[in-house]
Amino acid sequence: MARLFFARPVRAVIAAWLQALCKEKDSDFLLSGDLPGTMTLPQGVAAQNIGTVKLRGKNRPLEIFAMSRRMDDTLAE
Repeated sequence: MARLFFARPVRAVIAAWLQALCKEKDSDFLLSGDLPGTMTLPQGVAAQNIGTVKLRGKNRPLEIFAMSRRMDDTLAE
């Protein structure tokens, strides 16, 4: 399965780092920064904050979110 990652702002270094983090966190979908708050997630999908990281050369830490199915929607199936 292909792993997807979204970064804002999109920069090659951040995108490469998120791709590696997908493997480390065993997650197929990661979002960074304020992106989850600016989009409407599909029904049954939640963005969970999994922490912040300080990237070299950046003044502020970057928040990282993992996308997953909501537990209540999984039980309804």
